[in-house]
Amino acid sequence: MKEKAMTCVDIDGILLEYFEGDLDEVARRRLEAHAASCARCSGLVRDVNGIRTEAASLREMVPSRDLWQGIEARIQPAVVPIAAVPRPGISRKWMVAAAAALVVSTASITWLAASRSLAGRVAEATPPNPPQAASAVAMDRRGVASDALDAMTGGVSGTEGAEGGTNRGSIGGSAAARLPRLAAASDEPAAAAADLAYGAEIRQLQSVLAERRQELDPATVKIVEDNLRLIDIAVRQARAALAADPASAFLADQLNKALEKKAGLLRTVALLPAST
Repeated sequence: MKEKAMTCVDIDGILLEYFEGDLDEVARRRLEAHAASCARCSGLVRDVNGIRTEAASLREMVPSRDLWQGIEARIQPAVVPIAAVPRPGISRKWMVAAAAALVVSTASITWLAASRSLAGRVAEATPPNPPQAASAVAMDRRGVASDALDAMTGGVSGTEGAEGGTNRGSIGGSAAARLPRLAAASDEPAAAAADLAYGAEIRQLQSVLAERRQELDPATVKIVEDNLRLIDIAVRQARAALAADPASAFLADQLNKALEKKAGLLRTVALLPAST
């Protein structure tokens, strides 16, 4: 039985498989038989084979120079040496003070030995402190302790001070309760920490992008700038949410992720070869 001849439409449907070598033997023979008698299809096969031959002979394209060394030098953070902290030593001033203390202690011992008997007589003649005086001393000590506690807790009312030992426990509890909040208030904000981690690198990479803008393909530059705008919107939203809730670890993580995406995109662009 004679095989049905292929048409140009049939050839167009299986031409890609023919060049890829995926056609079976029967279909390949039918295609070649049609191409031998059809000027259009034979020219198409001949042109594609010529392109494949020329492409196979091309040398591998590589950048003319390594771009990373110059980029790395510009984005590398500066190393600032930390000055050594001088160790405390014995200065001339301390030696003079020690000598003066030795002289004073020697004189005091001599005076104590000479006036021991006189001190004994004075002690016998002096009456003991009355209970009121002892009570006043104790109250004065409690007042000093209360003043120190007021300084820690931000002060208390006059009524609380008058109540004495009854309210002192509650005041101490209030001071203990405030300590965690004071520690938390001294922590560095999450947004400032993220800027410290990524800000300098992002600014340097943006400078590299600005310098290489003319070297890159305009379509590539447009795609990069569109993506940077989207990332900047996400960064602004994360900053606003974090300003409303500074203690949120989730919002701080979202801000860090957005800044990392921006830095990663800029690093990729910095390594792109120049368009020809």
